Amino acid sequence: EYMTEVVLRPAGMGATQAISNVDLIPNRADGYELRNGVLANAESLRAMRPSGAFYSTLKDLVAWNLAMNAGKPVKHETLEQM
Repeated sequence: EYMTEVVLRPAGMGATQAISNVDLIPNRADGYELRNGVLANAESLRAMRPSGAFYSTLKDLVAWNLAMNAGKPVKHETLEQM
């Protein structure tokens, strides 16, 4: 929630979210299966890794690039120190 509210949404990234094996995400290209007649995500361990992995869209990645070029959410001076 922190990343969503403080980093992603202010950067204009409305579709980007942390990987989830629970949430059904509209238009996501990934595996699904029927469990007891109910649509569910196919089993995957991607959300278990500590990489901070996110699902995103091309539109959101362009928004991220524009935000970074504008010095948001990370100031240019901070990037230069990295």
